[in-house]
Amino acid sequence: MDVLDCIDEAVTSQELQVEKPDIMMFSIVLSRLNCKPENAIMVGDDIIRDINGANKAGMTAVLLTKYKKTVSADEYKSYYAIKSLNELLKILE
Repeated sequence: MDVLDCIDEAVTSQELQVEKPDIMMFSIVLSRLNCKPENAIMVGDDIIRDINGANKAGMTAVLLTKYKKTVSADEYKSYYAIKSLNELLKILE
């Protein structure tokens, strides 16, 4: 997908010894990037691990729905839903 130039930090659960949606996973990445949660966007395809975890950490959450159905925003905090990464540019504007 030719996105490696856009990635500033990548971590694994194995490296951190913690898994999403644990807030520590998000907090460590934010700390490494010296970034406040309100200035960060989490893009993921798992409503519980990615979206719920990002919401708990105070980040903007974007659900990639290419292979999944969205769920009601009432069930979780608010999030954006996109079908492809190309749609992410609209959110960033």
